[in-house]
Amino acid sequence: MGGPSSWDATKLFDATLNLGLVVHPIELADLQIAKRILQQFPTLSTRDCVHLGMAARRGIETVVSFDTDFKLYPDIKLVTPE
Repeated sequence: MGGPSSWDATKLFDATLNLGLVVHPIELADLQIAKRILQQFPTLSTRDCVHLGMAARRGIETVVSFDTDFKLYPDIKLVTPE
């Protein structure tokens, strides 16, 4: 159980946790916003819409991600890590 790929994933989780980021819980209001976003942008994934709904409700304007689909949503700035 757990080859090199799971070990790499564990290192990635540890590195992410060490960034000191704030982790917000998903709340009902976030899902309601996510539904509206999905209706406006049906090519976005449900998961992306939940992230965008959470960001919108909290006034977060920038997302750091390798997921270029966030570019489809005009109210968010996408920053892709190098």
